Amino acid sequence: DYELSYDKWLPHQEHIYQGDLDANFNGKDAFKGSLLPPGMTAAALAEVPGIKNATHFANNDIVLRVGNKQFFPKDNYLADSSFFDVFSFPFLYGDSHTALDKPHAVILSEQLSQKLFGNTNPVGKTIVSDKNQLVTVTGVLKHDNRPTHLKFDVIASYNDTTDFSASWSNNYTHTYFLLNPHADPATVQRKLTNVLQKKVSGAKGMTIGQLLQNGRKYGIYLQPISTIHLNPFWNPSAGRVAVTTLIAISLLGLMILIIAAINFTNLAIAQAGSRAKEVGLRKVMGSSRKLLGKQFLTEFLMQCLTALFISLIIIELCIPLFNHTLDIHLALFTRYNVFSHGLLLIGVIILITLLSGLYPAFFLTGFQPAKVLKGNYSRGTGGISLRRSLLVVQLFIAVLFLTGTTIIFLQIRYMQKRDLGFRPDQVITFTLRGNSFDHYLAFKKRMETVPGVTDVSRAMSSLGDFNAHNSISYDGENYNAATEQVGFDYFRTLGIETIQGRVFSPLYGADTVDGAVLNESAVAAMHLKKPVGASVSFNGSKFNVIGVVKNFQYRGVDKAVSPLFFFMQKEPAWFEARGIAYVKINATRMQPAILAITKIWNDFVPAYDFRYRYADKIYASILDRYTRQGRIFLTFALLNILLAFAGLYALATFLSRSKTREIGVRKVLGASDFDILKMLNKDFIRIVLIANVIAWPVTYLLAKKWLDTFPYRIAISPIPLAAATIASMMITILTVSIQARRAVNANPVDALKYE
Repeated sequence: DYELSYDKWLPHQEHIYQGDLDANFNGKDAFKGSLLPPGMTAAALAEVPGIKNATHFANNDIVLRVGNKQFFPKDNYLADSSFFDVFSFPFLYGDSHTALDKPHAVILSEQLSQKLFGNTNPVGKTIVSDKNQLVTVTGVLKHDNRPTHLKFDVIASYNDTTDFSASWSNNYTHTYFLLNPHADPATVQRKLTNVLQKKVSGAKGMTIGQLLQNGRKYGIYLQPISTIHLNPFWNPSAGRVAVTTLIAISLLGLMILIIAAINFTNLAIAQAGSRAKEVGLRKVMGSSRKLLGKQFLTEFLMQCLTALFISLIIIELCIPLFNHTLDIHLALFTRYNVFSHGLLLIGVIILITLLSGLYPAFFLTGFQPAKVLKGNYSRGTGGISLRRSLLVVQLFIAVLFLTGTTIIFLQIRYMQKRDLGFRPDQVITFTLRGNSFDHYLAFKKRMETVPGVTDVSRAMSSLGDFNAHNSISYDGENYNAATEQVGFDYFRTLGIETIQGRVFSPLYGADTVDGAVLNESAVAAMHLKKPVGASVSFNGSKFNVIGVVKNFQYRGVDKAVSPLFFFMQKEPAWFEARGIAYVKINATRMQPAILAITKIWNDFVPAYDFRYRYADKIYASILDRYTRQGRIFLTFALLNILLAFAGLYALATFLSRSKTREIGVRKVLGASDFDILKMLNKDFIRIVLIANVIAWPVTYLLAKKWLDTFPYRIAISPIPLAAATIASMMITILTVSIQARRAVNANPVDALKYE
């Protein structure tokens, strides 16, 4: 319910679409992106009928200072003045219609506003940004836990920056369109594509025909905002993982419910002997089978209601831990879901009562008074086949989750141990601000004098955040690649291996003008047989490839390595808006070196605290999501296994009691305790084998489907399947033997005294 409700609560969400880039730069390789040229909004409003409004915003990096307090907001954006005309987020303070109209305006989230100004109304107050610029608070967004893919700490007025609204040469803004209620999205999409092609081809000095020649594609895809979270057009693999995870967790919960219902049925039947005399006496006194059935169903309903009450308490206690583990904001009941969740709980209670109570009620009311009052509680073997079938289902689910969880953790371990292709350990990284950015060379020189510092370099983007994708041209063909501007010693600092040619060096002055370095994926994509010395084009400039570096997992091991294009050439202001420093430090001098770097930072940027991260922890955090999911699956799997073998224990109890006389006769005829245990275990071992045989192909297919979402994955080995089989067999023998010992140790005289 939480995952499916993303953005569906926003006003007019059914008419809001994100504009995504649907392109093919070389006639072969499709490219899907979430960014469009910033000029798209104004052109769309002017030239495309059916669009009521449009807005665009771009990522921003900002530090805010109020007095002596500094804050580093996480989610920051530059937005145009139409943002809140498209998205009607509730305001706590300020006017949403005018909040972004003026330059130097910022809107804060409620949490950030409380940190900066407490519980007072901050509208009209000023804040110092990291550019020593005064910005004015014009609004505060009201905190809302309802899920949305749009998360903001700070939204700044787009008027604060250079006006790129007419730019068509690069894609770097998120663009959304609010359509008129009766507009046809397909028609609007087609017309938006026509506008984009006309503007981009004009900016590149070519005709639309030249832009689209040789099977190339350059268009816009309109994605409904409510589908973005689980099915992002620009990242379908992430959508598949999210949907797969959602389905898996839902199935886990459903299977636990099924196993619990089966257990309730088996346990009720196993304990039927204790109610047999009661049933016999009630029938003798004139009670009908129908009345007895109603009584038992009412009892089962009361037990379910008691279980529901206890479960609600446990859920309320566990939700904070669950939210922290998965980094979400679940709530059992809110003013938005209390009615729907209440109806769902009522439906579940009725369903579980009927599913788990009908057969036990039918079984209990079937006792014959003449037999049970003489001590014969047997009902024959008619229902044993059903209970064995139910046990097969339980054990099938248990084995499925036992092997599935094992495969999940083997894949996570594989990703943790996989070679990244570079060495992020002993490297700290931080954002350059103020004089550390403006006077970088002096700042770098000071850091290089620190004992323990072995290398210093910089780049435009953080590790794992190479989001600038552009078209690289070679031999008349266009290829999509992530582009990254770096400094000298970048590859040495991060331990990236050079496999052909060389990397950027201050010994070669041309490197800062037209030098380029490619990774192996770029060489393969561009079909370069002799990459070193090749001439490629990017952003209207010619570059000479001076070297090739080994592929490295710059986006994390859960994503394939895509083509990378490195350069040093100075670009327009939008390309130098930020800088990220990387410092390699000897492990034995790590802490003293960081303290020394902090002092240097304070000399250059005294107004802001020094904040850094360890590069290896950036990559560790990428795997945290999978580790958290693995823990959730492990918890569910253990619960499934526990419930399944509880059902096994219940059936073993029932069968050992139903065979009391048979066991007595066998013992009188000379059967040993081992013979009796072997007889009782034989049927259960057969059940376990059947469950395993069914579980093996299902586990393989499901595991393969999940593993296929990863570009680098383990091979499915028979070892987890075999281990699950052996483990389930051993637990079965132990469980049945514990219960069977009671029947084995019983005196056969007691079992046969009525015969």
